[in-house]
Amino acid sequence: MILQFVSGMILVSVGIPASGVEEVRMRDSDSTFSGIPEGGKEIVYVNCSNVGDLYEDGSPEHPFDRIVEGIESVSEGGTVLVAAGTYVEETIEIDKGLILRGEGYNSTKILCNCIFFNPLFLRTESHIVIEGFTIQGRSRRHPLISISSSYVVTVTIRNNVIRGGLEGIRASSTINLYVYNNVIFDNLNEEGTDGCGINITDDVAGEIYHNTIVKNYHGIIVENALIHNIRSNIIAFNSGVGICVRLGEYNKPPVILHNDVYGNGVNYGGSAAPGEGDISLDPLFANMTADDYYLSESSPCIDAGINVYSYESYYGPLIHKKAPAYDIAGNSRPFDGDRDGNWTVDIGAFEFWGPRSEHDLAVMAIKLPSLILPGARLIPIIIRNLGFREEVNVKVTLLVNGAAVDSTVIPRIAGLKRLELSFRLKFPETPCLYNITVYVQEVDDEDYIYNNYGYKVVRVSRRCSPIIIFPGQVFAEDGVVKGSGTIEDPYVIEGWEIDVSEASVKPAKKSICKDWKIGILIASHTEDIVASNIIIRNVSIYASNESGHLPYNVGIVLVGVERCRIENANLSRLTYGIVSYGGSHIQIVDSRVSNCCYNGIGILWDCTHYIITNSTITNCNRGIKIIDAYEFQISGNNVSKNRMGIIIEDSNSVKIENNTFSGNDYGVHVQGDHIQIIGNDVWTNRVGLKILSGSSHIKVYLNNFVENRIHVEVERKIRRVYFDFEGKGNYWSGYQGVDIDGDGIGETIYPIWSIKDTCPLVTPYSPSKPIHPKRLSPVWYLWATVGLGTTIASLAFLIYKTRIYRMPAFYALALLNDIVLIESFIVYLISFLTRVILRDLLGVAVRAVLVFFMVYLMKKRITSEFALRKIEAYLVSLSYGLLRFPFPVYLGFLRSHWLIMDSIGFMFSIFSILILGFSYTMKPPPSSVGET
Repeated sequence: MILQFVSGMILVSVGIPASGVEEVRMRDSDSTFSGIPEGGKEIVYVNCSNVGDLYEDGSPEHPFDRIVEGIESVSEGGTVLVAAGTYVEETIEIDKGLILRGEGYNSTKILCNCIFFNPLFLRTESHIVIEGFTIQGRSRRHPLISISSSYVVTVTIRNNVIRGGLEGIRASSTINLYVYNNVIFDNLNEEGTDGCGINITDDVAGEIYHNTIVKNYHGIIVENALIHNIRSNIIAFNSGVGICVRLGEYNKPPVILHNDVYGNGVNYGGSAAPGEGDISLDPLFANMTADDYYLSESSPCIDAGINVYSYESYYGPLIHKKAPAYDIAGNSRPFDGDRDGNWTVDIGAFEFWGPRSEHDLAVMAIKLPSLILPGARLIPIIIRNLGFREEVNVKVTLLVNGAAVDSTVIPRIAGLKRLELSFRLKFPETPCLYNITVYVQEVDDEDYIYNNYGYKVVRVSRRCSPIIIFPGQVFAEDGVVKGSGTIEDPYVIEGWEIDVSEASVKPAKKSICKDWKIGILIASHTEDIVASNIIIRNVSIYASNESGHLPYNVGIVLVGVERCRIENANLSRLTYGIVSYGGSHIQIVDSRVSNCCYNGIGILWDCTHYIITNSTITNCNRGIKIIDAYEFQISGNNVSKNRMGIIIEDSNSVKIENNTFSGNDYGVHVQGDHIQIIGNDVWTNRVGLKILSGSSHIKVYLNNFVENRIHVEVERKIRRVYFDFEGKGNYWSGYQGVDIDGDGIGETIYPIWSIKDTCPLVTPYSPSKPIHPKRLSPVWYLWATVGLGTTIASLAFLIYKTRIYRMPAFYALALLNDIVLIESFIVYLISFLTRVILRDLLGVAVRAVLVFFMVYLMKKRITSEFALRKIEAYLVSLSYGLLRFPFPVYLGFLRSHWLIMDSIGFMFSIFSILILGFSYTMKPPPSSVGET
């Protein structure tokens, strides 16, 4: 690849490196703020070093020297930018919607009694943001941030250190509050007997997440409020209560999950309780004595948070809340801090990027999309000094496909600071791949280098008009870059970017395409002339103004096409992503479909032999929809955040394997025959799997159903639906079964509506840890031996003790009847105790009443010397046995090999009833014989 300067710009061609940088832009900052745009509103500047300026007006040249002046001057919705320094204020009053932004918590400090929100002047549409400060109290008599309002306003507090007040944050009244990425510590009164990190009361709604709240009196108090969730916080070493929830008139406690609540006077108070993912372990800060709350390398909070939290809104659709993209220090989230391959966010305000050192330079981001257009383009790069010491004369080198093409020297980067710079490259018209690498030289005598290089693979594409192919005809400005449409030389459509919304609506002979704007249309004229042998790869198709109304914007349409492969396609903001009618042998591989109003991928009407693999389908109404099709394989895909993940109707011979379905309203929705659902991760959906009536021969096994609101819904009129196969079932979060033999399969079945998983997994399934079910374990053999031995021994003992073999037949038969009945009771008691040991709580509950009567009747028979012949005992024995046989679907909760005692007891009870009936046909012997 050649890179050379032409008219002051770097020209990308082939093979010879060039030197120089046309443009380098730098911005030294401490953290990245995102999510609330300034929207072109007024910006007012504040700099405490500009003391005595007679012309200060809030401009960059003449900034105010006090924050209160900036707030008074800015208009509603504006931004107050506060330069690094220490600002001493009495009270800061906020009476309008604004963004109050400092340069960073470790460089911009506010010393004040309180930041006070004046409720008389805030308006309903006000949005207030406070970020990038250390806010320290001048006394311990006031909350440092006090929020109240007469209207519903939105307040965001993020990326701050808040310390030294009576309370860190106090909020009340009708506000929406979002508190994240803050370190809140040392907030309590002078006596150390009261105070709080965050105190929320009276109608406040919102979320509290990714904060570090330590060494206050109380941690978090929520009282009579509507806080939705408290997640991924470190709440530790507070003198009073860690999290305290007091329910009021709303009676809606916040969801508490993935927090580290440790070392508080009381960890949970009121109605608060440990939630899903909560831990109680020492967070192991880097240096808590010096108030350094960065995580140490062995902290249990690393990779222990939650990347996306999904919950159902009041109106029904799922809401997906992502963790912040950056931590309080500007490090990106998530990062695989423990190097286990699991990129999960950390708990707390800091994301662990490696142990702190004196020197540590990192390339944090190369901000390029994976598909770009030819021409000149800026390459934004973020460099960060993760070490404590300032670094000088830092050389940054840009490489393209391994060849160094440019470099620059950064004069200085302060410790724990970040810097943004940009190189400008001009990419050629020819579609191709480029590996853009940025390297920062190592610091001399450095003991630790964590991430001093980064790379991004990008593909250059070209803009193109819609591409239309009929057999024997090719249009649209050389959209087909090569090929003749044969098996040996297929059409290749590659490297294009198409904005469908700019296309005109083309009349279509097929009514299904009427009034559609289509990026790529490949269609057969008749059944005799078939379009075939086509490769579509490395294309980007989108609609810049998608509305969801006619005319529809559609990415790729295949009508009656055979042998087509769609590879590395990116389709977004469309009505339909990919639509296929009546084709065969189609592959969709390594593609991404997102933000489609209706179907991400729709395959309809007599389609066969399709493969959809290693693709991502997100934020669509229906991710994948398949109707009237057969011989399909859907594997290795990520289908998430759609209303419906995958819908299959009137189809057969479909294999859904090793996919991830997450954050959908419905993960998998199927109706058809011979469908296999194997090895998928189905998590955080409203409904994980729904099987519709009319389905048959459905096999569901080795899937992980985790944190779905409803794991499975099954309609009536289904046939041969199995949730286990060859001794292997599924993993279900919330399953509490016991694995006696250590083969990974629980001994208690998992009931699913009218079906059951007889071999549920006790841990999530992973292909790297195959399941090897054991038919019968040594523990079972021991249990069966003891149970049968006890039964046989007690039977022999009773026969011997009663001398039944010496009695006349009438009395011997009556006594044998009682002995057999007692044996059924003994066997049932062994079965009952087995259920207790195996934690078959439903089975225990169903049988508890019968066991009570069994013990009572056994005692009565013993005290009556086996003389009673009342029918109640027989009915109890028989009804216990009937729980095993007539109703196994509804009342069977143990795997079949643990039911041997139930079967033996049932046989005893039937035998005893037969003997009882037979005994009534016999006459007693003469009384003299009876008396002897």
